[in-house]
Amino acid sequence: MEALPEETTERATHVVVKGEAAIKQEFLTTKDAFHGFLDSERLGSKAEKAGENDTLKEKMDPSVEEPEAKKPKLDPEDVKKTEKPDKKRFRGQNKSRPHTKPTTYEEKRLCSSVIQKNGECKFGDKCSFYHDVAEYMASKPADIGEGCYLYDTFGKCEYGLACRFAKAHTTADFKTMEKAVLVKAYEGKTMVKNSLSKDLQYRLRKRSVTFKKSEEYLKTLCNNKDKKEHQGNGKRQIRYG
Repeated sequence: MEALPEETTERATHVVVKGEAAIKQEFLTTKDAFHGFLDSERLGSKAEKAGENDTLKEKMDPSVEEPEAKKPKLDPEDVKKTEKPDKKRFRGQNKSRPHTKPTTYEEKRLCSSVIQKNGECKFGDKCSFYHDVAEYMASKPADIGEGCYLYDTFGKCEYGLACRFAKAHTTADFKTMEKAVLVKAYEGKTMVKNSLSKDLQYRLRKRSVTFKKSEEYLKTLCNNKDKKEHQGNGKRQIRYG
């Protein structure tokens, strides 16, 4: 039989005995080490007391300048009270992200009075948009395509010269073209179904539009609910046994 190493023999001696709590080796100490720890604690407490006495002497000494008083921390409620009422508070996830509105294209827009051919512009000299068609077309960005869907489908484009596909329905002298056959075919028909007139929007906002069918249906639902509750309260409880 080979002799076991010293480590294994030491482990064998520290076998856990039933009823005794085993202590790890790193937590075991000697009497000398424990007394040394107590002495170091005493020296530390004496140094702290000496430091406190020095600070007291400094406070009593008028020659020593006092530090500036720190600003007290305010509660969130006090901060809200001190804030100006006109200060705008931003909310949401992207509140710190800067928002820059692109104005390059807006500065080069053609006035609506020229597009819709309403005559003179009501803003006059104060209008910031173009009134000269040739000047506008020279500064306008290049078209993004060759064919205009509105012109090909309905015979005319309501955007006219401002359309990003204007070359498809614009002559050399800057006049918009129309397809008479398609225009006549769609005459009197509503092209857009998902838009509301200004008058209807106003009446909906003021709740002056009547919804008869919806009101009648809601009344029937309320009546049926009341009947069910009344029948449920009128049922008798039958006991068996």
